[in-house]
Amino acid sequence: MLVGGVLPLVAPGGPVPPLAFSPALGAVAAVALLVVTVFALPEPGGRRPAGARRGVVAGLLRDVPATVTAGLRLVGGRPALRRLMLASAASGVVLCVIELLTPGRLAELAGTAEEGSLAYSVVAALGFAGSAAGSALAPRVARLAAPAAAASARGSVRGAVVGVVVAASSLGALAATAGLGGAAGLAGAGIAYVVLFMGLAVAAVLCQEMTHRAVTAAQRTTVTSTSSLALQSGAIAANLGFGALATQAGTAVAWGAAAVLALASALLFVRMPAPAREPAPVRASSPDPVRPGRSGSD
Repeated sequence: MLVGGVLPLVAPGGPVPPLAFSPALGAVAAVALLVVTVFALPEPGGRRPAGARRGVVAGLLRDVPATVTAGLRLVGGRPALRRLMLASAASGVVLCVIELLTPGRLAELAGTAEEGSLAYSVVAALGFAGSAAGSALAPRVARLAAPAAAASARGSVRGAVVGVVVAASSLGALAATAGLGGAAGLAGAGIAYVVLFMGLAVAAVLCQEMTHRAVTAAQRTTVTSTSSLALQSGAIAANLGFGALATQAGTAVAWGAAAVLALASALLFVRMPAPAREPAPVRASSPDPVRPGRSGSD
């Protein structure tokens, strides 16, 4: 990330714009990752013939519509899951708005697009550190938010609200300081960016914990995919709507509107329905001796 930020400053002049070198380097890294994933990661059960591998890929692609339908049906029948998916969509809006508008804001503050690239690489790296810190702090936030209910779902719900409010407040701070320039503007934007990712991480971890409680082990992969689709759907809508809003009314207005939406999404956690799993299927008794199962938990 930091290398990509420095690259436009040291890229040679010529017909290729300096800012094009960073995405080109990212594309090379993505191709390398694809090659490693396809050829270097062994499949469970041993290596399969090339024809069999192609059949597996084709089968996975054919199963995508059925998986999406199953996920939507599962979420539609659970009030708690419906709220959590809407919260995920709201997070997608916040993520898109911050990633869409921050680079331009930092380029404006730094003076040039190339120097803004360096500033954004530093801020984004700090944002990842803030996200890691928020993930680590999530259990403590849940305990502090509901001291008498540390072991219950209430602590997770209240902790998620704290994370959402922190993220919304950070977006509001970005909007309020959009008029600042120079070092003060850079520092304000950077701090708000990092704190925003801390709040989002707290909320994300606790929402995942609530989702974990609401479904069985066999359903978690499907629900995780559905949550990812909800997040991406929110990001797509924000890319279209808030990009146009920033163009017409300015970055500060777009950030302010996103902050209001994020704050409103905290209402999704008010009187959150208690998670209820479907009963696990009862297995028939067997005279065979009990064998140790695989490690893991529901």
